[in-house]
Amino acid sequence: MEELIQEVGEMATEYWNETADGGELIEKIPASIVHFVVEYFFNTSTFPSNYTEDKRVKIMRRYINSMAMACDEVFAKVGAEGQLSHSENSVSRTYKSAWISPELLRDLPNYVNFF
Repeated sequence: MEELIQEVGEMATEYWNETADGGELIEKIPASIVHFVVEYFFNTSTFPSNYTEDKRVKIMRRYINSMAMACDEVFAKVGAEGQLSHSENSVSRTYKSAWISPELLRDLPNYVNFF
């Protein structure tokens, strides 16, 4: 799991710096954001109860790019956490989601348990 978290953090930092367009370059995305996003992705996915952590991590490796983009999205909203809109110094922003866009979550694995 720690290896996955590290990879997500590195990729998120790379994405952020590649798209900065003259903006702020960062050394790395804060670990608290990476941990939050990875936990959120795992909690949003529904895995059968018999899946081990190793098996869940192996499946979630397919979503590293989405997790990295979600880290950048959460990082960009620093100061407006949990808000759908934010205004400051005559600049207004409106977000589709308070945390992570539904588009980044829609393809996550969801298993159905039945009897």
